[in-house]
Amino acid sequence: MSNHELWMWISGVIGFSCFVVIHFTKLLKNPLYAGLVQLASNVFVFVSWGSAYISTRGSFALFGVIFPIVTGTITIRTLLRARRQS
Repeated sequence: MSNHELWMWISGVIGFSCFVVIHFTKLLKNPLYAGLVQLASNVFVFVSWGSAYISTRGSFALFGVIFPIVTGTITIRTLLRARRQS
């Protein structure tokens, strides 16, 4: 396993588990903190998969570059909706 593959696995597990925990549980009571944690994990995923994509040009690594943008957009939309309701 190469160094890029290791970081892709680590960041993918962290990013996806943060997304699932924050959006489908009420573990973090404050939506602002939950959103910041999610966006920080998205940056980590984007950077690690982006560097793997640049070095390998693999189409699978491109998925890891696009996925955090989608989950980040969902998180920001959820935060704005929660902010409007409070």
